[in-house]
Amino acid sequence: MSENTSPIRLIVSGQSGTGKSRVISILEQLVSKQLKCNGLSVQVVVVAPTGLAAFNIGGTTIHRLLCLPVEHGKPTDYKRKIKTEITLLQSYLSGGER
Repeated sequence: MSENTSPIRLIVSGQSGTGKSRVISILEQLVSKQLKCNGLSVQVVVVAPTGLAAFNIGGTTIHRLLCLPVEHGKPTDYKRKIKTEITLLQSYLSGGER
């Protein structure tokens, strides 16, 4: 990414059946194609807040991407990441694991 551009951050929302998954799929394809044409080897990461939403867009959950703990029914304690979690996250973001 050049110094004159900023990252694209986009939230796609709407009721069921409005085409969100299709829009996300097309955007992912366009961005990936553009990056490849510019000679960049960059992975496009598509995330969603729930497992079902992630499945529908062929992505992953925000919690899994960031290696955040999920504890149902009680507040989550986000302690500092230990070295192995940081290494895992770096590997995933660099395309080493899917």
